[in-house]
Amino acid sequence: MITLGYSNFQNNCDTGYVESANSSQESCVPELFYYNSSTQQAAYFFESVILDGLPLNENDWVGAFNGDICVGARKWDIDDCNGICDVPVLGQDSQLTSGYMQQGDTPSFKIFKASSLSYLDATPIENISWSNFSTPVINLLYACDESNCEPDCLGVFGGLAVQDCAGDCDGNALVDCKGECNGTAEFDCLGECDGIAILDLCGVCNGDNSTCLDCMGVPNGNALVDCEGVCNGMASDCDQLNASIVDDFVVVDTYPNPFNPDINIEFSLPVNDNVSILIYNAYGEVIKKVLDNKYLYENTYKFNWDGKDNTGNQVPSGVYFINLTINKGFSTRKVTLIK
Repeated sequence: MITLGYSNFQNNCDTGYVESANSSQESCVPELFYYNSSTQQAAYFFESVILDGLPLNENDWVGAFNGDICVGARKWDIDDCNGICDVPVLGQDSQLTSGYMQQGDTPSFKIFKASSLSYLDATPIENISWSNFSTPVINLLYACDESNCEPDCLGVFGGLAVQDCAGDCDGNALVDCKGECNGTAEFDCLGECDGIAILDLCGVCNGDNSTCLDCMGVPNGNALVDCEGVCNGMASDCDQLNASIVDDFVVVDTYPNPFNPDINIEFSLPVNDNVSILIYNAYGEVIKKVLDNKYLYENTYKFNWDGKDNTGNQVPSGVYFINLTINKGFSTRKVTLIK
């Protein structure tokens, strides 16, 4: 591969290209593909030109050479030349074309890869010597930049087709985890070949669908506990206590709200009673028991929740419900933990 450097030729073309005075060429041509006009010429047609097993990009070029001298070039836009393009290969007819093709000479070819401004030696599937006004048709011209230029199993030089495990060229048969061609054994979610472990509805390997239950017990369900502690209830504003539900105690405050990392729960108890303070998540699961049916005397109390569950793990950011219960009623406050 030859990578193009800068030229001293002054021109208005992009880097890697020079202006052409040849009316039969593009106005800007790859620097090493510049050539002069000649009355002696042939046209070499190629049915297919491939680079690394793929057809050329429309901005790539094919150039013909006699030794180190470019004797013709074509921008390889097959749509512009009705599917099959030809490379003009010019002969020597004047001092300007000294070193160009003569009867019996065999041209060589290069591909200009526009994306990298590089030149690659290309190989025709057959070599045909030059003669004036001839129009040879060659099946294939190929080059390789990032692949092996040996023919693949389809016979494409530089192609990427390989035989599958069943011996079919470019087939789709695969070896399973037991080493059997076209077998059905697969790794389960525990990584065991042909194992039986599967993901439950909550996405847990070998799970029991319990980790994503909503408050109605439905995996991945949408039911939530409202601020009054009712599963799938409609209550949304519980800032004011409902005296008809709670008439034996008054929650003074839950603060701060939102909170991080802990929150205070303050209430007054006008009579001696058993009190429970439970923390629920949005799925209606009890994650923390601050008080569990503890007998308290008439007084004002303040308890603190440190944002941890019953196992001592910090709970994630989200909405939680603090439920305070006595024998004759309850009250629920919605609070938000923000980290």
